Amino acid sequence: LADDLPLIYLDRHYIRQVLLDCLNNSYTAILTKGQPSGQIIISTQLIESANMVQILLQDNGIGLTPEQRANFFTPYYTTKIHGNGIGTAICQAIVKLHGGTMSVNGRRDIGCCVRIELPVQRVQPFNHDDLYTEIADMLL
Repeated sequence: LADDLPLIYLDRHYIRQVLLDCLNNSYTAILTKGQPSGQIIISTQLIESANMVQILLQDNGIGLTPEQRANFFTPYYTTKIHGNGIGTAICQAIVKLHGGTMSVNGRRDIGCCVRIELPVQRVQPFNHDDLYTEIADMLL
């Protein structure tokens, strides 16, 4: 992790939820691939030109097909037997309401990389009611 990151203002509970969801997805992808030397690498850096802190979560699991990449954040889209397809959509909504962005990249049998960018300075505080509204609009 980068040593020179500034403090950023966020809802610790919700960002923790985002990170844990990403880690759980990576872990599942590694198990699905049967990867005995599975790895999840988390890195951070300051993007000074954009005044954003970037978090990268990379794994060497099963990876993503082009269809899975395109639908990664689509509500109710899942490839998991016991999944409901709303985890990544909710995570993206949480990041968006923090003024940030969340994207994914990856290739089948190579792995996956989730990129989260959060602003150093927020223009408005995180509002839980906005999150509930965003999730309700997204899921309907």
